[in-house]
Amino acid sequence: MATANNLSTMVRDITYYFIKHYYDKELQNTEQRVLTEDQLRGMIDRLYVEKVAELKKYIRDTLKENLGGGYSSLAVENILLEMFNEPEYSKQRVFLEIIEYQKKL
Repeated sequence: MATANNLSTMVRDITYYFIKHYYDKELQNTEQRVLTEDQLRGMIDRLYVEKVAELKKYIRDTLKENLGGGYSSLAVENILLEMFNEPEYSKQRVFLEIIEYQKKL
């Protein structure tokens, strides 16, 4: 069974991967090399509103696949509850990670 800290890290990484997928699509659609901070914030805000159910399902499914019998639905639901009750913190973390990624391009 994954520890709470490992589980939180996994959820963070899965969320980043999910957002990054839509970030890459946004770059392709807008034919840009990077997004401005305003474009990035807008995209992340939209994803947290429009794709919240899809993101939660993606997190659950990915964790079930990776953890197998060690998957704890209670622990995962607690993390998701915390994450989506305070979405500004989660959105800011993803925003900062993508900004750092863009600086390296």
